[in-house]
Amino acid sequence: MSRFTQVRQLLAMTRVPIWVLVSMFVAAAFVEGTALLLLVPLLGAAGLDVQEGAVGRLSRLVTSAFALVQVTPTLTLVLVIFVGVTALQAWLRRTQLVLGTTMEREVVHAVRTSLYDAICRMQWLAFSRLRGSDLNVALTSEADRVGMVAAQGVSIAGSIVVTAVYVVLAFRISPGMTATVVVCGGLLALLARRRGRQSKQLGSHLSDAVRSYQGIVMDDLAGMKAIRSFAGTARSYARFTEASERIGRIQSQSTINYANGNLGLEIGSAAMLSGLVAFSLGWLGLNASALFLLLFLFARVVPRLSVLQQNIQFFNHVLPSFERSQTLLAQCLAAATPDTATPRPLPPAQNIGLERVSFRYAHDRPPALDTVTLAVKAGTMVGVVGSSGAGKTTLVDVLLGLLTPDAGTVTYGGAPLTESQSDAWRSLLAYVPQDTFLFHDTIRANLTWAAPAATEDDVWRALEEAAATFVRALPEGLDTVVGDRGMRLSGGERQRLALARALLRRPSLLILDEATSALDLETESLIVDTIRRLRGHLTIVVVTHRLSSVMSADEIHVLERGAVVESGSWDDLMRRADGRLRSLVFTRGLELSAPA
Repeated sequence: MSRFTQVRQLLAMTRVPIWVLVSMFVAAAFVEGTALLLLVPLLGAAGLDVQEGAVGRLSRLVTSAFALVQVTPTLTLVLVIFVGVTALQAWLRRTQLVLGTTMEREVVHAVRTSLYDAICRMQWLAFSRLRGSDLNVALTSEADRVGMVAAQGVSIAGSIVVTAVYVVLAFRISPGMTATVVVCGGLLALLARRRGRQSKQLGSHLSDAVRSYQGIVMDDLAGMKAIRSFAGTARSYARFTEASERIGRIQSQSTINYANGNLGLEIGSAAMLSGLVAFSLGWLGLNASALFLLLFLFARVVPRLSVLQQNIQFFNHVLPSFERSQTLLAQCLAAATPDTATPRPLPPAQNIGLERVSFRYAHDRPPALDTVTLAVKAGTMVGVVGSSGAGKTTLVDVLLGLLTPDAGTVTYGGAPLTESQSDAWRSLLAYVPQDTFLFHDTIRANLTWAAPAATEDDVWRALEEAAATFVRALPEGLDTVVGDRGMRLSGGERQRLALARALLRRPSLLILDEATSALDLETESLIVDTIRRLRGHLTIVVVTHRLSSVMSADEIHVLERGAVVESGSWDDLMRRADGRLRSLVFTRGLELSAPA
């Protein structure tokens, strides 16, 4: 993809028309050129000869313009017009800045929102394979750098337009000299191409370094408890320091490359201008006024060339961020779930079934689920137990519609559920995971996030049902801030709030995935009693290794290596002398009378 195409794609993300920005640059260049033309009568007023050569032609052009409007070009009038034109030029530059900043922010917003939307619509398996820190970088610092790509692309176009205006004016004074300067400037630009390639390479290295740094930061902050418990703070600090220093080294290299490019351009330009002045005086014989105006023009042109070179280098430096952003966006879109445009709602309280469902995470791995068939009658409580790695979590993800079976179907009310019904299906669900997540917000906000229309009475009722009455004893009650991921609360308190949040939705199906694993025996008993009372009002699936939680289930399914090895009530399964549940009970016998 060419750079022109890349910039065009970026500019399509903003409401600021590109032709408006280009017109502003052209207008600014025209006004600046007009201001320069006004220097001709000022030179004449200063006593310099402005009637000969190219300057004389410019002088006559200015005089004709004043005559056209029947105005005598006095010194005072020329100065007033010069100030007015300069003010207009300043206003145009101010407008350029405002429009340019607006365009850059809109591009950043468009990149972030399109990428976030694509991430949210990814298939769960594809999403789970991405690193969270990479997504965080793409949505923050990389998106900001993409906005810089668009801004620099417009700045380059503007610099080219303004430089072209100055070159045209210079041609009016001395075509030969200007042609020589253009050739020399082209040679300097060719020499600077290597700097541009280095800038792009360093920009790519910087993106890699930032992603690595963010990954370390997120991992270490999330795992600080484990790091400290293993006395690993020194090792973590060393790894963090190296990642930070790597970013600094790359940024220093980028600055040096940037500065070297400017150094070469300025020295080359100075040497070129000095040679041309000597050539003009010795061979072309320009008079004083022509030479003065020529030097003034090139004093404006050289900085423009320098700015253009800086813009090109910076453009190359931030361009990898756009390329990586587009690659990630394409990856997310390729794994998108089908659109579910306003699906019809599903009726509540229907039977749920899995019919010969199989799933594996990769072709070279054994199946996580192997032709699983089970039925969950509406209003009943079903338990799913098994050893670690038996496939319980995969079964939950299939029930949630996060994973699509490789074979078999999930049915609701006897009809297969399709991907297009995933949103309607999830609107009937409430899910309580083992790893409880709470926002860094109040208890009220965390609960009503799942049910925005819930009243305060609804919130307290859900808290009572989830045995989370500890909230009443908190000084700020529902307005207590729980901290990052709920770290200001105990594990049991977090799980009870998560259960209350699920119950607040008043779902048709409640899925509890190890939801009592962090609770003491007394609190677990309270929640089990709540679940028993809810039976008949909603369907409940309890996935657990705490066998005491499923003793009262209507039916228990035992998973082993991704397959259902036995099903039945607690009493039926316990009467089987060689049954798998009976074996688990004897293996974990203490679990029935004490917390795990």
